[in-house]
Amino acid sequence: MWAFFLVVGGVLAALVGGGVAVGYRYFWNQYQGPGRWEIEAQRWEFVVKKTPQDPEAWYQLGYAYFQKGELDRAEEAFRKALEVDPQAVEMNYFIGLVKLRKKQYAEAEKLFQKVADIAPGNPLPQYQLAVALFEQKKYDQAIERLKWINERIDPSLSDVHYLLGAAYEGKGDKEKAREAYFQAVRYDPAFEKARQALLRLGVPEKDIPEMPAETTRAGEIEKIPVPQDLRVGETLRKEGQ
Repeated sequence: MWAFFLVVGGVLAALVGGGVAVGYRYFWNQYQGPGRWEIEAQRWEFVVKKTPQDPEAWYQLGYAYFQKGELDRAEEAFRKALEVDPQAVEMNYFIGLVKLRKKQYAEAEKLFQKVADIAPGNPLPQYQLAVALFEQKKYDQAIERLKWINERIDPSLSDVHYLLGAAYEGKGDKEKAREAYFQAVRYDPAFEKARQALLRLGVPEKDIPEMPAETTRAGEIEKIPVPQDLRVGETLRKEGQ
């Protein structure tokens, strides 16, 4: 069974929606130079010509295209992987990330929902679904999804708390927004965007936990690897029952 892994490490992609800056990262958001990915794209273009029924080759080609910023071609390759292997539902997740980058949030929502329904215990599709909902200003639905992650999957993900705060702020509920941002800083004192959000909402700097000497981020959603079984395999079928 072929499998894919979350690329660890990425840069914060800031999106502005409704005047609220929302930070979130794609698992492959670290562009590493066009030279490398041009070579990778050429390599996998050659491979898919030789083995067009290999879904992993199509995935790798889509990955290279995404790194090059060729979103349409990346989406086409991921869809081809799904066509070759209909059981590879993780492609819906990857296509959803492309849709997010294209700001096609309604389409991204549908794709992430498919994966979230199959793998309710995995925070990645749940979180990205919340992002898609947030960007459509569906704040109540985004909040429900983020609270689901906190209560049933992992309460320590600072990115989840930050987006929850942004959703409350989008609704105009500053008190709950402050609470969520405080939770983000509680789990990740080095989370500068959460710290700035608290200051913006009138929290005195002295009331915010001190910035640690070690500024490595913690609790980032991007550091959760995509499980090897994030597909319609035996494990997920059991999880979905």
